[in-house]
Amino acid sequence: MVRAVLLFAIASMMFAPPASADASKLPLLPDGQYQTFETGFNIDNPRFVRNAIRRYQDDATEAGMRVKPFEIGWSEIEPLEGRYQLDEFEDRLASYRDQGWRPLVFLRAIDSDDITVPRYLKGTDEPMSLTDVDVSSPRFIERYNALMDEVVPLVRQYGGFAIMIVNEADNFLTPYPELTEQVTQFVDAVRDHVHGIDPDMAVGVALSNGFDYDDDLDLIRDPLPHHLALIEASDIAVFNFYCRRVPLADQSASVRQRIDARIRAANGKDVIFQEVGCPSGGADGFSLEHQRQFFAQYFQAVSDTSVRVSVVFQLVDWTQATIDFYGNALQPLMDAEPAFRDNPELIFVYLNQLSTIGIVDATTGEPKPAWFEFLNAIEPE
Repeated sequence: MVRAVLLFAIASMMFAPPASADASKLPLLPDGQYQTFETGFNIDNPRFVRNAIRRYQDDATEAGMRVKPFEIGWSEIEPLEGRYQLDEFEDRLASYRDQGWRPLVFLRAIDSDDITVPRYLKGTDEPMSLTDVDVSSPRFIERYNALMDEVVPLVRQYGGFAIMIVNEADNFLTPYPELTEQVTQFVDAVRDHVHGIDPDMAVGVALSNGFDYDDDLDLIRDPLPHHLALIEASDIAVFNFYCRRVPLADQSASVRQRIDARIRAANGKDVIFQEVGCPSGGADGFSLEHQRQFFAQYFQAVSDTSVRVSVVFQLVDWTQATIDFYGNALQPLMDAEPAFRDNPELIFVYLNQLSTIGIVDATTGEPKPAWFEFLNAIEPE
């Protein structure tokens, strides 16, 4: 009972919105920096691992974790045109509130190069890219804005502060930059509509790890014009950030350089890192110590910056069943990439790295050294 009362008191203080009207400064999120994690996507965690996940989640919350990713598909809310199923959505939001978490909502219309919309709008269950759908069309925008009419008030009611509407569109726009304007028109229209509902709710567009890294050339490069256009269209700057296979002695400088580049590109907007990850194996150069040092250096580098939220991707390693499932799902995307198409063995290297991306071992439920870096970042000694 005492714990429940304390959580309610914390939630009451947390969810009292500050007065502001500049969505680029995340006015619905109290001042400070927040660390959290994406639990993972395994479909076959054994019971002892599921129990461990709950324990780690409780430990992080007790240490001060106050934000948690909240992902839901458009079709889960609107399976049929104009028919909204909001009960489960609201129940999940309420469960976040009860645990003292503010939801960082992922409700994307564009995910990587897939158009993640209900079947009634898409016309098929097959993946569709930006070459197949004009996301700036009036109907596409009208239907997503109608979704926002239902969603935004609930997100605000339960302590949410931002809604991510596009994920990694730069993966597709890098080879097709001429489609950038379609995406930015969609983002502009949705952002304006959301602000008409709630001027303090931030609209986010996430950029991939390719923001500053050229896989084909294996080098760090400046952001491309479409990267900057997507940031400009978004209220806030949202990025993925993964470690590189550099010698441990060089990693700290690399981390700082790349974080600084993202903050500069944000041009004064608050920053969210929606995926922060580093494999602990799967290829030469990756190890438990490499992963630990990456997170230690990352959390040190973002302290006292405009980075407001960091989401560790992810808590638990991938199991073999998950590797197989996502390997099949990713195959078409990988086949389209010259680096993978010309070197098929790289696919297995990539999947092996993903299998070690967690900071908790999926076979034992035991924490890796990086877990303690994360915990210390929430509650510094």
